[in-house]
Amino acid sequence: MHIEPMHRRIRQALTAASLLLTLGFAVQPSAASDITLPVGFTQSNFHDLTEQAGIAIGLMQAAPAAGMGFPHFDVGVQGSFTQIDSGAAYWQLAYPGNPPHLLPAPMLRARVGLPFGIDIGGAYGYAPGTNASMAAGEIKWAFIPGGVTMPAVAIRGSYTVLLGVGDINLQTYAADLSISKGFAIFTPYIGVGELWIKSSENSALVSLSSESILKTRGFVGIQIGFPIIRIAVEAAYASIPTYTARLSVGF
Repeated sequence: MHIEPMHRRIRQALTAASLLLTLGFAVQPSAASDITLPVGFTQSNFHDLTEQAGIAIGLMQAAPAAGMGFPHFDVGVQGSFTQIDSGAAYWQLAYPGNPPHLLPAPMLRARVGLPFGIDIGGAYGYAPGTNASMAAGEIKWAFIPGGVTMPAVAIRGSYTVLLGVGDINLQTYAADLSISKGFAIFTPYIGVGELWIKSSENSALVSLSSESILKTRGFVGIQIGFPIIRIAVEAAYASIPTYTARLSVGF
């Protein structure tokens, strides 16, 4: 192994990653407003808010089914935009100001390849202009690794928790099955899974029952791989659509 070229690759990767992370958090809100449950917020409102907010924070795959391989890693920035019913009463009442039609969720995301086709990863993101942030973890197993003629097939589990919103406890659990096949620098993929959304309220102004919602989520995407740099775009649907783009570095 040539030590100096490897050191250069590490420095290049870390430099590019730091630039991506800076870009990902460069536009921070100067003052965040609280997402709250006001007086008059109904159980139906809470159900609908739970469903759409849960879909928005549920961690998208944003990567092919094939495993990264040991000891590869990938770190970068990701942005997801979920098309919410921003004019609905539950968003107008709970969201500070005027809720956007496309709810953004920029995040930092990292993944590590392990032996036997297993990848693990974590992410941290926020909702600009609000007190909401989120943390997520995932594990994926490419039980069919794929090859020259064979596509890769993987199962993935993920967990996301909403942070910073005192009135709402919100968590999501997801299980996905995906398939992908690479062609030169392009790797398209498609998948389907179940998203389980759980919520409860902590507000002193309302008394609402906990919600538990199960949604089927389908997704399709493509990753473009260059030396060190990877770009992925994905569209997912689970009663409302979510669009995701990821820019990362790794080797």
